[in-house]
Amino acid sequence: LRTKIAFKKIREMVKGIYKKEYDPSTGDFYYLNTRTGETLWDPPAAHLLGEEASTDIELDEDSNLLLQRDKELDRLRQALSQRDAEIERVKHARYEELEEEERGKRLVTALRGQKRSRDMDEWSTEHVCAWFMEMPQMEQYC
Repeated sequence: LRTKIAFKKIREMVKGIYKKEYDPSTGDFYYLNTRTGETLWDPPAAHLLGEEASTDIELDEDSNLLLQRDKELDRLRQALSQRDAEIERVKHARYEELEEEERGKRLVTALRGQKRSRDMDEWSTEHVCAWFMEMPQMEQYC
């Protein structure tokens, strides 16, 4: 019982003396002794209280805002990365569509004016398209 009370007193004392702050450049927490101005990277009295000592010390308000800002920035970076990946996927798909369309147009242009078989049954799709494009009134539809 005495040990439990002693640890509770130490925890309260540490909590009263130290403030937990966030360092945005490293993304880690440090502990500021409000009486001496000394800073620690490890939780104070961790050897006595264990890792729970760091959870007892409240995070400074400014540090809390910085931590929230960093979390929001990470979320936005992730969303931006996903968006960039989606843009690349759509752009690649569109390039493939345009490339196929452009190849078709070039083939039709190359076949325009060439001699074709008398029987339309022997014509390829490209020959039919070229034939349509040779007709002035049909160019608006191709």
